[in-house]
Amino acid sequence: MIYEKCFFIPARSGSKGLVNKNISILNNKMLFEWSFLAANSILGEKDCIIISTNCNIIKNWFYSNCNKFTNVYLRDRPIDLCGDKSSTESALIDSLEYMKLNNNYIENFILLQPTSPFRLDGIISKCLNYFYDNGKKRSVFTGSKHTPFLWKNCGGFFSPIYEIGDRKMRQDIRSEDFYYHEDGNIYVFSADNLLYKNNRLTDECIVVENSFINSIQIDSIEDFNMCVNIAKEERVLSWMNAL
Repeated sequence: MIYEKCFFIPARSGSKGLVNKNISILNNKMLFEWSFLAANSILGEKDCIIISTNCNIIKNWFYSNCNKFTNVYLRDRPIDLCGDKSSTESALIDSLEYMKLNNNYIENFILLQPTSPFRLDGIISKCLNYFYDNGKKRSVFTGSKHTPFLWKNCGGFFSPIYEIGDRKMRQDIRSEDFYYHEDGNIYVFSADNLLYKNNRLTDECIVVENSFINSIQIDSIEDFNMCVNIAKEERVLSWMNAL
């Protein structure tokens, strides 16, 4: 089987900031489930979902809930790819090779990080549109927009990376002078580029500006508690209930 798109969810167990964050309960579901549901809501006939994990709780959830799907796969991630320093790229390539062993081939990936539970306003489809409109040659990722008033740590003191004598009002900053931070929510890229560069990113990428809510990454208990409150908002709750 050749899959045009693979929604990839990396959900290993263990974390330093928030213990077992991928299985923390947000609005009656484990955190990683919101990425699965977002992917499943736009899954096409030529698409698949891979959950890469070493977590027994997630494995049990898969066997209890995903037997009815023919295009949802569990990759029991090898232990040597589950450390704090193991890259997401290593898990992607491992899953790609695992699928090939079963005569399944993947053309493009949509990486959905479980630590970003919110994907409102059709943000996945927006990323995919940019990816296809540019001939699948450039990686696409979501990012949050920031002013250029950034400072760099230089051995204990800080230096600006902008000209402090020419500090503009926000409304006067040119669009090309804003900075974009990878928010970690969504990455879209080809399997060929992943294998060629061992990286999800191409030399030139396309950034899709994300909303504040979508850009939230859960790395601490404070982040998680903020998401619990955001999930109570009518617009967000409506999106979650519709998945």
